[in-house]
Amino acid sequence: MKAHRALPLLVLFLQALALAQDNPLTPLRQDPKVEKIGLGNVVFKQTRESVWTAVTEAMTSYNWRPQTMDSAAGVVFFRDEGKWGSAWGSNNDLVARFTTKRVSRMSTWQSLVLEANLIVKTLEPHRAQVRISVKFEGCNGWQAAFNRYQSCKWEPLETNGKLEQELFERISSKLTELSQSELYPATKPDDKVISTARDQVLLFEKIAAAFQLNAPSDRIMAQLVDAKASLQTFTDSQESLVLPHFATALNKAAQQFATALNAKSDDRAVVLKAAMDSFAEGEKSFSNYQKFAQEVEPHTNAAQQLPPNGPRSSAVVQKQESLTPASTVSDAASLARTIGIQVVESDDRAGEDEIQITEVAPSSAASLAGLHSGDVIRSLDGKAVRTPTELAAELAKHSPGSQVRVRVMFQTSASGWVSNEAVVTLPQNR
Repeated sequence: MKAHRALPLLVLFLQALALAQDNPLTPLRQDPKVEKIGLGNVVFKQTRESVWTAVTEAMTSYNWRPQTMDSAAGVVFFRDEGKWGSAWGSNNDLVARFTTKRVSRMSTWQSLVLEANLIVKTLEPHRAQVRISVKFEGCNGWQAAFNRYQSCKWEPLETNGKLEQELFERISSKLTELSQSELYPATKPDDKVISTARDQVLLFEKIAAAFQLNAPSDRIMAQLVDAKASLQTFTDSQESLVLPHFATALNKAAQQFATALNAKSDDRAVVLKAAMDSFAEGEKSFSNYQKFAQEVEPHTNAAQQLPPNGPRSSAVVQKQESLTPASTVSDAASLARTIGIQVVESDDRAGEDEIQITEVAPSSAASLAGLHSGDVIRSLDGKAVRTPTELAAELAKHSPGSQVRVRVMFQTSASGWVSNEAVVTLPQNR
C-alpha cells in the first residue's frame, strides 16, 4: 500500500485546540466586547483596524497562511488542500467536532479540505462586523482504497458552527475592551444628523405599522415611494456619512418591504420579518448615536430623544423614572424572556399605577406584534393590568404558541393619546 504524509490540517487543529484548553476563551454571549451575534457574523465594539489586527493574530495562532489577505477590502481567504492522513479514521475526531456528519468507530475519514472566508467591515466608528463562512470536504479510506489511492470522491460536509464560534472567540480574545468614553467620544453630537435621521425612522415606522394593520397595497406603496425618496436625499447628504450603517440598513429594509408587498401570501411573512429585522438594525444604529448624544448632553430634553426601539410618533412619550422594587425584578425578567420587553411601573395623570414599555427587543414577540418603547399597557385579553406583576401573572396563564390581545395607549402630536390593540404570539420556548 502506498504511504501517505500526515495531514497538516489535523496537526494545526490539534495545536490550536491544545492552546484553547490552556487559555479558555470567553463565550460570545458573555463577552463585553461583543455587541451583537448574528448567523455567521458578530459585531465587535472596536474599530475596524483593531478588529483586522485581531483577525490576523487569530490566523497566526492557528498557523494558517491565507491565500488572500486584503486589509483594504477586509477580506481573508484560506484553503487547505487536504493531503491524505496516515491512517483510516485519522480525521474522525475533526469531522465529529466541526461537522454535522455522524461519526462512529467504523468511520474511516482519512482526508479533509478546509476553506474559510472572513470579511471585516466598518458599521460605525467603533463598531466593526466580522463575517465568517467555513466549508469542509472529506474523503474516507474506503473510497481511496477502492480507487487504489489514485483519486478520491470528495464529499461536502456541513459545518455545525463550532469552528466559526471558536474563530469569533479567538478574534475577540485579541481585542481590548473599550471604555464608555472611547465608545462614545465626548464631542458635541450633530443635531442635524439626529433630526434628519429621525425623519427617516418616522417614515419607516409608518410603513411597518401599515403592514401590521394590513393597509391597502396602494397606500403602502405610496408610503414606500416617499420613504425611499427621502432616504435617497439623506444618503446623498453629508449627514449620512456619520451613520453609514443606518443608511445601509434602511435601504435594505426598503427593498425588502417592496418585495414583501409583491410577495405571495405564503412568502410574505418571511420577507416581512427580514424587512423588520433590517429596520431594527437601522434603529439600533441610530439609538447608538442617540446614546452617544445623551452621554455628551445628559440634560437634553427627553421629548427630543428617540427611545431605544424608535419613536411611535413625532411626540415621544417621556420616560418616567422610578425605583424598581426588588419584588418586581423576577417579573421584569419574566416579561423580557416571554415577549421581549422591558417595563417600568409609574403613575398616570390620575395618580394610578400604569405599565410603560421602556425597551423592545428586536425580532421579539412584542416587536413583531408592533409594540414600541413608550407604549402604556392597559389590558391583556380584556383584563386590566396595572403592574408588571399583574402582567407577568396574566401572561403565565397562556400556553406557548398561543395569541394574546394587548391593549396599549400611545401619544401622537395630532390626536393626543390613542388606543391600539396588538396581537402577540407567545414564543414556543420560554
